[in-house]
Amino acid sequence: MNNKQLQLVNFEQSKRLKALGFDWETEYYDIDRYYCHESDCHWIEFDKISDGECYPFPTVALALKWFKDEKHLISLITYSFFDEKYMYQIEGGSHCGFFNSYEEAESALLDELLAISDKENAND
Repeated sequence: MNNKQLQLVNFEQSKRLKALGFDWETEYYDIDRYYCHESDCHWIEFDKISDGECYPFPTVALALKWFKDEKHLISLITYSFFDEKYMYQIEGGSHCGFFNSYEEAESALLDELLAISDKENAND
């Protein structure tokens, strides 16, 4: 049995996704410092209190798909056999590397897409 699970976005990424209009259904939400899965809520520690707001916690993979489908920001993660590291690339834009794991590259890619979207929103 494989116990690996897809990585969830962190709290800061969740807040930024919500601000950008992420509205896809997820299994996980944060409501006032409670971490909810379906109808079960569990207390967890966050660096910041959510002030009663409800934030979606998609997997990083789902958030990246949302950027592709809704924001038309195409990206990919590749593996360099020469460097034995992962890197990401954004179509028509930046690329970055190198990361020790796919999950690190995926989270860094999400941060970069959030930063690009933040800049675009600031220019509107």
